[in-house]
Amino acid sequence: MAVAMPLQRARPPAPFRRDGVAKRLAPFVVAACLAIVILLDGSVVPGGMTRAALMSASFALGGLLALGLLDWAPFRVHVTILMACVVTAVWPLDAPTTTQQVTDLVCGVLFSVALLLALVGPWERLPLWAQSLPLVLASGALLLLRMLAGAPAGVAFPLSALFVLWLALHHTRVEVTVGVALSALTFLLPPLSQAMTSELALGLLYAATNFVIGFSVEMIVRRQREQAEDIEAVEQLLRQIAMGDPDHARATICTGAQELCGASLAVIFEVDHKGMLVPSAGAGASLPDVKFSRNGEAFRLDGTPLGESLRGYSTVQAFASRQPVLQPDMGGKPAEVQRMARDLGSVATLAHPILRHGQAVGVLTMSWKQRRRRVPERATATVALFATGAAAVLEQADAQLAYRKSQREYRALFDDPQVAVALTDSDGRVLQANRTFLNSFGIEAESVDDLSLPDLTHSDDRATAVAHLEALRTGAIDQTRAERRFVRRDGSMLWADIATTTVDDPSGQPSYCQNVLVDITERKQAEELQWLRLAVIQATADATTERETVRRVVATLGQTQAWDEVELWLVHGASEGLLLTETWRRRQRRKPKTDRRQGATLNAPESVAARSWFQRRVVLAGAEIAVPAITDGEVVGVFVFRSTHARDLGLAAREALLDLGARFGEFLIRRRAEAASRAAAKRLEELSMTDPLTGLRNRRAFDRELSAPRRSPFAILAIDLDNLKSINDEHGHEAGDAALRAVADLLSAATRDGDMLARIGGDEFGVLLEGLTLEEGGAVAERMRASTHGVNFAYGAVRISVGCAAGDAATPAISLWRSADAALYSAKRAGRDRVQSVALGHRLGPTRAAADELVSRVLATRAIDAVYQPIVDLTTGATIGFEALARPAGAAPSATVENLFAAARRLGLDRDLDWLCRRAAVQCAHPLPEGVPVFINIGIPLLLDPVHDVDQMLLLLHWARRSPGDVVLEITERDAVHDIKRFEQVLKAYRAEGFRFALDDVGDGHSTFEVLAASMPEFIKIAGGFARLDSHRGRHSAIRAAVTFATDTGAAVIAEGLETERHLTLAATLGVHLGQGYFLGRPAHAEDLAQRQSSSVTLPAVMVTRDRAVPSTPHTR
Repeated sequence: MAVAMPLQRARPPAPFRRDGVAKRLAPFVVAACLAIVILLDGSVVPGGMTRAALMSASFALGGLLALGLLDWAPFRVHVTILMACVVTAVWPLDAPTTTQQVTDLVCGVLFSVALLLALVGPWERLPLWAQSLPLVLASGALLLLRMLAGAPAGVAFPLSALFVLWLALHHTRVEVTVGVALSALTFLLPPLSQAMTSELALGLLYAATNFVIGFSVEMIVRRQREQAEDIEAVEQLLRQIAMGDPDHARATICTGAQELCGASLAVIFEVDHKGMLVPSAGAGASLPDVKFSRNGEAFRLDGTPLGESLRGYSTVQAFASRQPVLQPDMGGKPAEVQRMARDLGSVATLAHPILRHGQAVGVLTMSWKQRRRRVPERATATVALFATGAAAVLEQADAQLAYRKSQREYRALFDDPQVAVALTDSDGRVLQANRTFLNSFGIEAESVDDLSLPDLTHSDDRATAVAHLEALRTGAIDQTRAERRFVRRDGSMLWADIATTTVDDPSGQPSYCQNVLVDITERKQAEELQWLRLAVIQATADATTERETVRRVVATLGQTQAWDEVELWLVHGASEGLLLTETWRRRQRRKPKTDRRQGATLNAPESVAARSWFQRRVVLAGAEIAVPAITDGEVVGVFVFRSTHARDLGLAAREALLDLGARFGEFLIRRRAEAASRAAAKRLEELSMTDPLTGLRNRRAFDRELSAPRRSPFAILAIDLDNLKSINDEHGHEAGDAALRAVADLLSAATRDGDMLARIGGDEFGVLLEGLTLEEGGAVAERMRASTHGVNFAYGAVRISVGCAAGDAATPAISLWRSADAALYSAKRAGRDRVQSVALGHRLGPTRAAADELVSRVLATRAIDAVYQPIVDLTTGATIGFEALARPAGAAPSATVENLFAAARRLGLDRDLDWLCRRAAVQCAHPLPEGVPVFINIGIPLLLDPVHDVDQMLLLLHWARRSPGDVVLEITERDAVHDIKRFEQVLKAYRAEGFRFALDDVGDGHSTFEVLAASMPEFIKIAGGFARLDSHRGRHSAIRAAVTFATDTGAAVIAEGLETERHLTLAATLGVHLGQGYFLGRPAHAEDLAQRQSSSVTLPAVMVTRDRAVPSTPHTR
């Protein structure tokens, strides 16, 4: 049983809702104002003609408002009209006495306030009963006016009647009863309290009048409201029915009738094909298991008789009489029927016939659980309304179903231009066919004589078609559907999706067959082309060259399709013309249609290939078809297909061919791009293996060559430019690049064609010499070194150091390269510009790789220690300072970090290593005596580094709890100063914080008078080599010049490298009064120095005592 949605009853509208409230109040306001004027003033026109004219005008406008003729006006106009009625009726103070004027004033104020509250108050938000309170309170006020002011009953009656009438129109019977009761008290209570018999009789008359007015109007309004609700409910149901199917419509009718009539069960009985009244829909319970015959017998739905009825059934009687029939109870019915009725809650029944064009087509039966002698008029009217509406809706639904069925069977079959329809007999002979069918087979005549579907079927599918016809004729199947090939009159092939259905005659025997054919030729062509596309993709998947790709594609197109000849014309980029690239022909063809040879150029603009190229579309010309291959809007080629007969291509086939051409064009472009990419990749690989500066192989190529297996003994050379850094510093990187190129040319000239020469790094080269022993490789290295001596270089001499190692074919080349690198490292330590050869397995000390590894380990673990060497006053033997010397953790105090810094500079980690050394210098100096400065070495590039500036140094000293006055920054001049102005600014910033400076190794490195003058150091340290060469008069003069400069600038001079007593004597002779060296004290840890500082250094007697002040404050300029 279908389920319907329940009815949604509308809530009664609120009387004081804002929409139309002035229109509803207008008649009551005008009537009340007129009553007040007549009863209180005693005249219609009190106050003269002016008041009468204003009152008449306002009352007339109020009447127009009540009639709805002023609905177009805004709400404020409506309020103004009603207030004008009140003002003209109540407010004029023309009463004869002051008391009367006061009374009029009070009434006017109360009436105006009440009217404004009614118009603009939020009454619609309150419940309906709460909206009756103003009227009830007004009736109470009228009662008080009668009791206290003694107002006559004739004055109160019009107002009381208006109150009762408003309640009757807009409220329920409860509110009306309250209003009528208050009205009765208004007219009866004052006479009873004052014992006025005549007034009591008049009050009874007025009270009875209000009673009649109130309840009669309420009853009329209530009936109209119920009828409106019923009509609205029925319309709602009909709208639901119109939107649903027939089953849902029947269920909706039953639900609506049951709800509106308050029944326990509603059932629709309809006549089935056997003439029985059968329940088709219901509401309230399950459908009853009963059906009726037209002669009044009852049966179960399965056909079991239920016995004879003494009084008959109301459903059958209503159907037969076509009149409503009420059955008060189930008396006289068979026991089985009574039991069924009790189970369904059915005692009294009302059956109403469903009539269509005056004939009964069904019955709407209502049931109640109680015995009923009569049915309320409202229920009877509702059932009749539903029965009438149901008949119309069901008739419309049946008509729609019949119409749709008719459309499906006829119009869709014969009028659809996409569908071919033919009616055939059991043997397949055509009885009737539409125009689409005839056009599909190319038949011009309208006659279908001698047409047979088996004869039109392709020979390969004919046996299957005949077998299906035999199965339809014998009744084994009643319908069939298949995709078959047919032959048109012109001999071309037609693919069709054919569905055949048998149509029976009234006796149930097959009468004819209905055949519906849908042309699927284009789809089949598209499917074939799709398979062709896949075949082309598969054929070209393994092709590696463009030529092989073209050959496979053309061959696949010719072999998988019924073409006799296939050509591919590609657009030639140079001439912007078509070039015949590939041709395929069937072997059985004796003479080709064309006599073109591969590589021929197309010169005929009227050919199909040229037209397809120009027009960028598929071109058909008889037995030739040209398909362009378009990629990114450009035609890259044209396929030409030729066959023995003309072909007709549909839109789908054309699009498939265009897609095939586009895919081939994309594939061809991709192949060309892949070829170009491979060439570019090869070129990029070549570039990635080449050093851009020298044109030699680079480190990547050299490593690859080292990893390759060897077939013969070989030697490896590790080469390094000795002075590239100095060239870069003095002349710029352009000069350094020129030096590298010059060395690369020299090395290339010294190698053979089969040797590998590569630039490994900045100033490093590697050479792999095939088939050479260690001695032969050393000889080649020596020739290379010697060749650098015979070249004049614009920026100075260029020298190289070479390490050589050799091994047999089984020796790992990587191990041999490490040995050569270790030999190179040894050659550079031995003085550079030399060749060092090493046999495999022989160790020469630490390698550069080991030094690089040590740098990384030291920075990662911060494994740096510091030792200190005293600086002694040569006149007194007192220690005036300590130079901090960094050492790797665990190293001896006499060790050095020069190699460590060299490796750090190669790795770009010299800044980090320098800062770690500074940190160790200030951290380990705590045991040293207070007030004695610590000399900390710092290179010029690191001094000028903006990352570790003066602020960072101050933070480091703060962390170590030392002041800037306890630190002397010792500038090492191993690097040149390129920016003197920047150099001066940095030193000024440090001196502003209290730092002092010492210039180290004066007379060595890059020290110049310009640097000396720019730095103005507090200490000048003479290089150890000057002190040791005591017989060199020229250098002695240079030392005296430095002492003179120090004397003029207030600086102190320190002689380094004092290792003997003779060195001390020479220093005193040259005027140097501060010294540092092994003779005065070896480097030691701060703890050891603190224990030895209790006594001064004992100096030889030859030393002359003289006063010499040590600078304690920074110089200023």
